[in-house]
Amino acid sequence: MVEQPAKRGRWVNVGAGTPEIAEETWDAYWTEMTGEESMNFLRDPKTSLVEDGILTDDFRVQTNIINTEVASVAGDPHCKVLLVFPDEKFAMLHIYRHPAGR
Repeated sequence: MVEQPAKRGRWVNVGAGTPEIAEETWDAYWTEMTGEESMNFLRDPKTSLVEDGILTDDFRVQTNIINTEVASVAGDPHCKVLLVFPDEKFAMLHIYRHPAGR
């Protein structure tokens, strides 16, 4: 696997510097966004990921939203975990809303 930078745009490469993950054929990223940033991101996540230099236009993206029963989208921060499978040109995006007050 090609060594990836520790940060790309607002995304942190959680595998950078971790030998066990660096040897894998996938990459893992994490970020947290405010509610407003998340709303903008959700409108077109693939374009945002391409602009941040993580994906190219030929990737497919599957998005999973977890913990939708808590609080409002617009007001609370959201964590995002992204698994990128370069050989398959596929990315799996998980978006998690924090419970209110966290």
